[in-house]
Amino acid sequence: MNNQSSLFLIKNKWRLTKGILRHYWMPLLILFGSIGFGGYYVLTQLNGDSDWWNKLDQSQHYLYALVVLGCFFRVFLGKNPIYMMNSATVLYTYNSSFFKKQLKIKKVLTAFGGSLLAFVISLIIHHLTIDEQTLLDYLKLTLFIQNSFLLAWIFYHESDKRRLAVLPVFIVMTSLLFLKHSIFLFPAAVITVMLTIYDGRYLVLNMTKYENNLRFLDEVMTAQSQNNYADMLRIAEENRSSTVKGLQLHSLHPTPQTAIFKKSLLDFIRMHQQSWVLILVLFGASCFLLSGIAVSLFKNTIDTTSNNAAASLCILMTFQSLFQASAKHATTFIEESNLGLLLPYTKRQILWGYYPTILLISLFFALMLDLICGKLSLLSLVFLLQVCVSSGLFLYFKIFPGKVGKVCSIILMVLFYFGVMLHYRRIW
Repeated sequence: MNNQSSLFLIKNKWRLTKGILRHYWMPLLILFGSIGFGGYYVLTQLNGDSDWWNKLDQSQHYLYALVVLGCFFRVFLGKNPIYMMNSATVLYTYNSSFFKKQLKIKKVLTAFGGSLLAFVISLIIHHLTIDEQTLLDYLKLTLFIQNSFLLAWIFYHESDKRRLAVLPVFIVMTSLLFLKHSIFLFPAAVITVMLTIYDGRYLVLNMTKYENNLRFLDEVMTAQSQNNYADMLRIAEENRSSTVKGLQLHSLHPTPQTAIFKKSLLDFIRMHQQSWVLILVLFGASCFLLSGIAVSLFKNTIDTTSNNAAASLCILMTFQSLFQASAKHATTFIEESNLGLLLPYTKRQILWGYYPTILLISLFFALMLDLICGKLSLLSLVFLLQVCVSSGLFLYFKIFPGKVGKVCSIILMVLFYFGVMLHYRRIW
């Protein structure tokens, strides 16, 4: 009976996946084609440049940092459980041995995927050869990734107080990852065993949260499989929180003069995590390109001009995302007024209320960009002035669109892009 139930679950999973592939095969084909082309390009560079491997050894810490960053987001910012099952399975079998068996299978498969990822990274770092150091790095990465899976599972189910213990464990595991001696494998293995024992014997699953989350994911996957956009919109509306949690406007003690400014700050604080992740990823890519690592690794194919253009594009997208978020918050505030909400503020007052917030955030990112790349100088003042003007004009064109507002916004971003290129051209 258990084998037949497992077979039905596999068939249902395949049926939903087949529906998604039928409707979204073209973007998926483009995605995997791009990944394949990029992999082929990298392999050709590896065969054509013997010095590339030596430079890759020097960049090992950067690869580890990417792994740590990805695991950090998965542990602390991931909203979905790391081990996902069918919601009906959880609802009807969570007190049975069948549920425990299915959960163990999910854990084993996830651990195997993490181990495979660790093996690929270790091979890339060590020139596609297997030796003692390759096995050492493979074990370190495997233990770190497996610990991240367990910490994500514990962080998902535990209460707020016990969640605090996850952060120091993650910091300790990160420190052990960057230590090269094989003796540090022992404490990493001990932590893994302790987390596994805690997960198996002492962790109390939050079944209500788990089941509701899985039900939502199943509904979304079913709507995607049927390409039912109306059902997707219904699911999004039904799962939108009706109450605001966390910091609220009255907690900032607003006055008629500061209410809009404080609301703009609150809008950025409440901005979706995915938006902040996108902004930070683009910012990190900008720092990576400006540091010259890409030119050093691919010196035969990527020159400084191309690298500068790519870095400028990432910087442009970072600041455009910030500008666009501020403009969206401001226009939403205006639309609420147009829908009947009595707000004693004009568009000009809203503009001057939202402008200081986007100005401060943009200046912070600009200063951090030059500071991280070690290029902070008097010439940075020109770039900061450009950021001040661009953020203000972009917000103005969104609040007062007019007939030429869209054209002016495009021209403004083009000028900002060339300004960024000129500013960072001095790096090379």
